[in-house]
Amino acid sequence: MAGGLASGMGTIVICLWFWREAGVVAGEAGAAHSNFGIVSVRLAAVAGISLAQTLLLTFVVGRIYRPTDFDEVIKRGAALVFAASMAAAVAFALLAK
Repeated sequence: MAGGLASGMGTIVICLWFWREAGVVAGEAGAAHSNFGIVSVRLAAVAGISLAQTLLLTFVVGRIYRPTDFDEVIKRGAALVFAASMAAAVAFALLAK
């Protein structure tokens, strides 16, 4: 449980830093079109936060409370958000080059 909590919270902190510093990260990556680079970094941060939500639901909340069908719906929704935002982040990263 402690490992899942540390992983989830650490991922959230890192993703929030990437969200805040999206312009710097996109510039360091050599994005020719900075707006597309910034959007790409922020979409990757959204994907990371949805991954962290899934980690927290699975390894922390699932250990404390008995899992229900609603928990599965939330986990699958977070996985869908992860997949969609990661695909969009890759697309915007390709546009930024």
